[in-house]
Amino acid sequence: MGCPQCYESFKQYLIPVLKRSHEGKIKHVGKIPKRNFQHQNIKDLKAKLDEAITAEKYEDACIIRDAIKRLEEHFLCQPNQTPKKLDS
Repeated sequence: MGCPQCYESFKQYLIPVLKRSHEGKIKHVGKIPKRNFQHQNIKDLKAKLDEAITAEKYEDACIIRDAIKRLEEHFLCQPNQTPKKLDS
């Protein structure tokens, strides 16, 4: 690996190698780690919750709130860890 400056300095050498090893692509398009995906999903739900409250759609807000709680419990309650809340 290397720092961003290293990648810029060696760009002319790295691009051909990356293209060969990644089917012609130089941008990473692999999977998003499950943990990051769930974190983003919670953030998206929190935004929808705010929208529902602003629009006074309280029944929808309750459903979204419960979905957030389920995701946080599943996402944050790992074995040998204590539950903790995500920062907004």
